[in-house]
Amino acid sequence: MRNLLKLEFKKLFKTKMFWGALIIGTLLVVLQSSWAYRCIYQTNNEAFMYYNEEGKIMSSWFETGILQGWLGYESYSSYNTLFYMIFPLLATMPYGLSLFKEWNYGYAAQIIMREKRCNYFISKYIVTFVSGGIVASYPLILSLIVSACYLPAIGIDVMSLQGLANNDRWIEIFYEHPLLYAFIFIVLNFIHGGIFATITTVVSSWCINGFMALVFPMLLNIFLTMGLVNIFPVIRKYIPGMFINPNTVSEVFSGDVTIGITVVLVLIIVVLYWLNNKKLDELE
Repeated sequence: MRNLLKLEFKKLFKTKMFWGALIIGTLLVVLQSSWAYRCIYQTNNEAFMYYNEEGKIMSSWFETGILQGWLGYESYSSYNTLFYMIFPLLATMPYGLSLFKEWNYGYAAQIIMREKRCNYFISKYIVTFVSGGIVASYPLILSLIVSACYLPAIGIDVMSLQGLANNDRWIEIFYEHPLLYAFIFIVLNFIHGGIFATITTVVSSWCINGFMALVFPMLLNIFLTMGLVNIFPVIRKYIPGMFINPNTVSEVFSGDVTIGITVVLVLIIVVLYWLNNKKLDELE
């Protein structure tokens, strides 16, 4: 098992799609961070200087905290929406089709002849899950580091009306420990990145075209978050594409529901992956 994991991780880090997904995430962070610096940080500082020079009361001015420049929370631009729209695609790009390709090209059969079949599929699942998690959480980690370079690690002032209105999910952490709040969502996004990546692996056995399996998680996510949620708003808190986004202003989400749905999804994907492997065994 250990040797298989080493082999799979070596193949992952040599995959062009893995580095391509990281480059896309980096580009998105660079664009969003430069926008946030110019339009949020500098604009807020100019307002502070104006109030000081004019000697006016700064009742409408509030210090900008680290979360307001973070890709995960910043809501003034469209970068947060764009990131969570392509989130499933980024997660599946590096290794989601690995099993599909290796099985169709006969490489999997060669490995199975030398190693235990279950070890091959388990190692493939682990690396696929980790690859999706890395690519999905990397932009959030990078953006938080960049945001920390010019914004203080303070919470958002409640009086600024820019916080999580009507939200009971880790709201105390949001105001008092913003870095911990960001870390919780980075972990949550890592897990769901892995879920999206393994969904592609499972779906690929029912797809003739690998491209359809690759884009399936993104299309499913768009359907749920932009289609089904608008028809049935009550299910909003149960949709992963909605609750993995830290920018949940004016939305009602529960921490227990978020964790519960995440655990259930992981278990469902594991079961489907096992059934998928039985299907491949029958075709062998």
